[in-house]
Amino acid sequence: MAKPKNRFNLVSNSYLVQLLDLGKENAFTEIYDVCYKRLYKEAYYVTRDKELADDVVQNVFIAIWNRRESLPRPLNLKSYLVVCCRHEAYNQLQKARKIDEYKQVYDNTRPAIIEERLIENKEIYTQILKAMQKLPPKPRKIFEMAYLQHCTYQEIVEERGISLQTAKNEVCSSVKALRQILKGHYIQ
Repeated sequence: MAKPKNRFNLVSNSYLVQLLDLGKENAFTEIYDVCYKRLYKEAYYVTRDKELADDVVQNVFIAIWNRRESLPRPLNLKSYLVVCCRHEAYNQLQKARKIDEYKQVYDNTRPAIIEERLIENKEIYTQILKAMQKLPPKPRKIFEMAYLQHCTYQEIVEERGISLQTAKNEVCSSVKALRQILKGHYIQ
């Protein structure tokens, strides 16, 4: 049984250019239908990836549609599409490689960054605890309730038997004092 011929080879270039010149979607759909398989094979040959090859062909057709009026005449549309397809495939491969390189660098450095942040956070926490020891007992207890135990001002007022304004003032003055104590440790 004879293998059916590819429509790309059967349809004349001048017919495809005439369709392109019409500038209508149904004419462009005909170009797409005639050329898609051949361009997909070309893109797949370069990329060896089905999805990427399909994206390449779609990008080429979008570019052709957008530039249809400014394309040079006379135009060998078949050859032009094949060359565009190859070029786009190589560009997409290059982008994919760069993305893979960036991902690899990120994946390699990420654990070190996370570990560094954890150590840094522990050091900061230790410094804050040491600085808190320098606060007077009453303000220190109110600060601990607000920031370490995550109590609301109302809960602090009820437990400590103080006014709301006093609780706010004590927390504010404790934060200021801690900033002063820790000022030499960190750049602001």
